[in-house]
Amino acid sequence: MAEALPTEILEVICFNCSYFGWEQPLDRNSIKNCGKCKKVTYCSWQCQREHWENVHKHQCKYISKSRIKPKSVHDEVTCPDCMLEAATGQVEMCRPDNP
Repeated sequence: MAEALPTEILEVICFNCSYFGWEQPLDRNSIKNCGKCKKVTYCSWQCQREHWENVHKHQCKYISKSRIKPKSVHDEVTCPDCMLEAATGQVEMCRPDNP
């Protein structure tokens, strides 16, 4: 599986606007990070709240590495998500209309 891209080369976007296919805000200076994981970004507190309720509350603890099972080791060969991505292909997985 490909390594994650360094955050400094990624475009700063509002994850909630992206999730719903809405237009991104023109003022990128208004975009703030999630207070816990510092990885997910939002253009407003309304977007942050909506994305939290719909998606991010299930991911944040793992993204921030604050909740990792003891003795857990990621094995790309046996990981169901890695196997699905390999079978599907990265381009197909990254399509905007792919849930």
